[in-house]
Amino acid sequence: MKVFYVSKELVRRGASVSWVQFGREDRRKRANGIEFVSLRIRVLFGPVRYLSMIFAILLFCLSSSVNVLYIDEWLMFRSEVFWQLVLRIFLRIAGLRTVFDLRDPYVDYQIAYGKLRYGSFKHALLRIQYALIYRLTDLIVLPSEIYAESYVHEEGIPPAKVIGIPRGIDSDLFNPKVDSQIIKKRLDLYGKFVIGWFGMMHKYRMVDEVIIPVIRNVRSFIPNAYVLIGGKGELLRSFEDLKAQEPDFPFTILGLIPYSDLPSYIAACDVLLCPVNPSFRFTRNSVWLKILESLAVGRPIVATKTGLATGDFKDLKAIIWTAPNLQSFLEALKEVHENYSHYIALASAQALEFQNYATKLTISRLVDRIEQVARR
Repeated sequence: MKVFYVSKELVRRGASVSWVQFGREDRRKRANGIEFVSLRIRVLFGPVRYLSMIFAILLFCLSSSVNVLYIDEWLMFRSEVFWQLVLRIFLRIAGLRTVFDLRDPYVDYQIAYGKLRYGSFKHALLRIQYALIYRLTDLIVLPSEIYAESYVHEEGIPPAKVIGIPRGIDSDLFNPKVDSQIIKKRLDLYGKFVIGWFGMMHKYRMVDEVIIPVIRNVRSFIPNAYVLIGGKGELLRSFEDLKAQEPDFPFTILGLIPYSDLPSYIAACDVLLCPVNPSFRFTRNSVWLKILESLAVGRPIVATKTGLATGDFKDLKAIIWTAPNLQSFLEALKEVHENYSHYIALASAQALEFQNYATKLTISRLVDRIEQVARR
């Protein structure tokens, strides 16, 4: 979670940081230099609850002399956009500055997820509400430079008000020294060409269009291929059905892997996959962390070519950019397998030169901008 790394960097610089949430009682505790605050909300549902939350935030900020409120869209009113707007109005009246972190912008995400139709009345209403929210926000954080550029050109937001920067990779977890031997031994992966896919099992990740057919077809040209599948989501059933129908197919469903264990699973793979449907602004512009995580460990990855290829990731090696279809992914896998010494050498060298994509640098750049907002 980006806010965790942001908080650590702010504390390191001497700032006072509080995490605010809502609960059944007022409570405060401190850990690692961060104050964790729980504000009691007595009303459990309806408009009065949201107003209570907003006034509780305002009172806390004013009584604690807060300069900047950092709002992660996933954690605060994500599906209640009207109340997100009401919160901004009260914050502006109170003279408080706000940073709005859109790591997965709600409207774009809902369209890609299939829950919102582009051009519908609801879509138009949401765009109007967000346009007002953006006007009342001091800094908007997006997950890539190309995403920030799209907001400037398509939403009309002033460039000075937007920053596009990935969360980056925690190099203490993801690095070339990660040991995969325990995973390889437990899963009996020795002597196999291991292909990995890890992520949320949503439709825009092309599970049915690419990942499932790869499992069905990959051994026709890589006889010792084996696929590791990790994650969760509504399309988990697709993998479970395939395993039930074809129990001898070369793949294992791992389920959701704890984040601290993920580097070892990535290191146990020879190559990773990252297909996405680029039909949506969300999928074209988002930073897919699995690309960074794989390269940081020193493994090549086959990924759908999006704006990242000529934008944020243009200087990265060992990404095999390809079209968003099965045939292209199969051809790319064949190419990597036949020339594996070349691609693993690229990935290993890239892992040693990964400082520009590590949280130590990316989060530091973001905190620089937050401090600028605080000084206004």
